[in-house]
Amino acid sequence: MGTYYGGANIKEAFQTKFTIYQNELKPNSLASNIISAIAETPKDHLWVGTEAEGLNRIDLKNNKITRLNLDNKKLQRSNLVKALFKDNNEALWVGFFNGGLTHLKDVSKKITNFTTENSGLNSNNVTAIAEDGRGELWVGHQDYGINVIKPGRNRIFKIEEVFPAVELEDSGITYLYKDSKNNMFVGTRTGAWLSEYNADNSKQTIKRIFPLKDQKVYINCIVEDDLKRIWMGTSIGLVLWNANKIPVIYTTNNGLPSDKVVGIIPLGNDNLWLSTNGGLSKFSVANNHFSNYNIHDGLPSDVFNFQSFYKNTDGRIFFGSINGLVTFLSTEIEVNNNKPEVALTGLLVNGKQVWPGDETKILHASLDAVNEIKLFYNQSDVETDYAVLNFIKPEKNLSAYKLEGYNNDWVYNNDHKAVFTRLQPGSYKLYIKAANNDGIWNMPAQLLSIRVLPPLWKTWWAYCLYFLLVLLSIFMVFRFLNSRAALKRKLYYEHELYLRQQELQKMKTDFFTHMSHELRTPLTLILGPTEMLLENVRKKHDEKMLVSIKSNAERLLNLTNGLMTLLKAESGVLNLNVKPENLVQFVQNIFDNFSLLARQKDMRYSLSFDDNPIIVKFDRHYLEIVITNLLSNAVKFTPVGGEVKLSITNRPEMVDVAVCDNGPGIDDGDAGGIFTQFFQAPSNKKKNEGSGVGLALSKKIMLLHEGELTFRSSQHNGGNQTCFILSLKKDV
Repeated sequence: MGTYYGGANIKEAFQTKFTIYQNELKPNSLASNIISAIAETPKDHLWVGTEAEGLNRIDLKNNKITRLNLDNKKLQRSNLVKALFKDNNEALWVGFFNGGLTHLKDVSKKITNFTTENSGLNSNNVTAIAEDGRGELWVGHQDYGINVIKPGRNRIFKIEEVFPAVELEDSGITYLYKDSKNNMFVGTRTGAWLSEYNADNSKQTIKRIFPLKDQKVYINCIVEDDLKRIWMGTSIGLVLWNANKIPVIYTTNNGLPSDKVVGIIPLGNDNLWLSTNGGLSKFSVANNHFSNYNIHDGLPSDVFNFQSFYKNTDGRIFFGSINGLVTFLSTEIEVNNNKPEVALTGLLVNGKQVWPGDETKILHASLDAVNEIKLFYNQSDVETDYAVLNFIKPEKNLSAYKLEGYNNDWVYNNDHKAVFTRLQPGSYKLYIKAANNDGIWNMPAQLLSIRVLPPLWKTWWAYCLYFLLVLLSIFMVFRFLNSRAALKRKLYYEHELYLRQQELQKMKTDFFTHMSHELRTPLTLILGPTEMLLENVRKKHDEKMLVSIKSNAERLLNLTNGLMTLLKAESGVLNLNVKPENLVQFVQNIFDNFSLLARQKDMRYSLSFDDNPIIVKFDRHYLEIVITNLLSNAVKFTPVGGEVKLSITNRPEMVDVAVCDNGPGIDDGDAGGIFTQFFQAPSNKKKNEGSGVGLALSKKIMLLHEGELTFRSSQHNGGNQTCFILSLKKDV
């Protein structure tokens, strides 16, 4: 509302009509703002105790306040009021800290003071006062247990003097209360005790009822409601006690503004008004709902004091705080039952504000118009701001959120923002609920879906690829194992075949060895007589026949000897007898042996060498076999009129002896087998066929000399040229 020269004013739609009494630095006001106790006697006259400023009497009809303290001599011992109680005789009892107990029938009449000096009072620090069903006054002390004052009010007893069976373990009394059954409840700094009424004082006992014996809970107040239920205000919350059931404890988790409950006022409609260290609260027991009120509702403070709660016969409620006295009618406290809505107002990703259409491309429209946002895997820190749309005392609005898939518990806060860190790839749903200024909650609503995309290596097709790779790996492993097993089987069969071939080869070798040995003797016996007959032959015809016999016998003997030598080489028992020799002279002697045969075939037969002498270590016998075999083959396979050349080449580390001819040559297909035993190249010239032993034996002999035997066959001047080259090391 706008006013003329008065500015703007606001009137809330729902009123909380709290009346506040405070110290205003004038006589007709409270002496202090720290309220410590409240009582009423007579009607419409409210007594208010304060810390350090004595008593105040408020005339509720005339709104007049009278102060009673040490300064005006109306109090004699202390200004620290800790307890006020009106007994059945309408007399007021005042408990002081360091001032004992005062009996005040009328402020204009005599005031009676009880202290440790003039009575049997346990201490001068009185903290609680109550009257039992017999009219006996119970007086609790801060550290010294309980006194009992008989109805005559003229003598003070210790509690064990009146009730011999009562043994109270905790002497720090915080509160005393009588229920509708005349049972006495005692609150202490460690728990609550119950002394059930018994007509016989000697049989009345006391027992601990809350909490368990090994626990400690500070009891601030105890009251009974209209349904005969016992409620306790404690340091751990509001306690509903039942002798036959486990106590029910209400805390801030249930909606209390504070766990420290210091005052309880029951109402007739199953409601309780509570004062706490966090403000006032109206508790609907049936609905299990707390409506909380604080300084934003007009309270002078959120912190209320012990023993400072009262309801008069008119239903007016009084609560004492550390900043004044609060009074109100519960019916005048209006409740805002409108459930608030919630709207998203801002989005931050990785600490950076996101706007519609910006470079992040997260929002394509305003946040409240978007149902889902998509984020990359590295955009894992998200913060959303939201507004609770209740403008009546918005400071009291409450909210809670949860992100389904991230946390399943509601997170309550007053900042109206939801913060999530390290979101893993996946889909999430943001739910928010809110309460208005009177704690009326709306239904949780899904306001946003968040989808965090996985990195490339965590996408579904990547996992499919991984799966296929695993399958391929398994296949390759099985294939490798199968191939290895097959290779083992193959090697086993080949080994077995090799062993059998070796066995067969050994059998062949043994056979040839024995046969060769057996053939040498008869051949020798044939050659001896043949040579004797040749010396004495007279006829040409007989000589020709004997020469043929001798030639063939020598050929068979040479073949047998070569076979024997080859078998020795194969068996590894062929030993060389090497010594330095003139290779040129040695080769020339062998060369001369074939000169006659070469002239008979009209061949061009030549020998060439670089140096003479060339000294090389070799075995004369076996090297002669090699060179003789090569020259024999060259002369034998070279046609009439052909050419056979023998050359010796001296190299720095080797000496090469080459036997070349222009005979039919060796086909490329036969080149790989010419040094194999019993190998024979295809030929139509049966008379020139060899045994297939010479070259194999020559190869073996050269290997024993640590030399080489190679060949080449090529076209040369329109014809074939075949060369066999044996190479010897000079340092053998």
